[in-house]
Amino acid sequence: AALHLDRLLPGLEGRGLAVDPRLRTRHRRIYGCGPVLGGSRDAYLARYEVPVAVNNALYLPRRQVNYRAVPRYIPTLPAIAAVGLSETQARQYYGAAALSVTVPIHQTLKAHLQAAPTGFGKLIVHQSGDILGAHWAGPEAEEIIQTIALAMTQGIRCQQLACSPPLPHTFTELLHQAAQQWQAQRWRPGCWRRDWSENWFNWRRTQQ
Repeated sequence: AALHLDRLLPGLEGRGLAVDPRLRTRHRRIYGCGPVLGGSRDAYLARYEVPVAVNNALYLPRRQVNYRAVPRYIPTLPAIAAVGLSETQARQYYGAAALSVTVPIHQTLKAHLQAAPTGFGKLIVHQSGDILGAHWAGPEAEEIIQTIALAMTQGIRCQQLACSPPLPHTFTELLHQAAQQWQAQRWRPGCWRRDWSENWFNWRRTQQ
């Protein structure tokens, strides 16, 4: 039987279905997801949206979609994957507060053991430590991006990644290296953390 959505949602034809962050349409009992929302829709987005729409239509508490934490993957050689904002987008939103660090794939032994030392990983982080996005090109890029997406979803900051012990000779070791590089940027000469720490240690030495 026809649903006659055009009567319930006037102006639907020729355009994507308008929804709020909970995927609810202008009709409070109708939710939308997948290709019906219009634009460039990929299968992975639909797989993410479907359980959110079903949950909000049937259960409590309501959930909201967070597209910034949805990973993207291109199965090329080497593999390419990303999540969140690009460096350009991050700087448009946050200006100088958005920092980026890049690590080459060849910095881990596993890349040489697999004869695949080509590629890089980039982490985009707010100066507060919030992970804004990441881009990876190289072996197991999709697995690393999935890990970063999980960290973004759970609110794990770059400081925590830098302090967590990495498993040596793995590609996830590069994620730890990137987090440590970001940490080092915060302590470069001229930053208030470094100046404050130097003043603190100088004061401590005078107390002995």
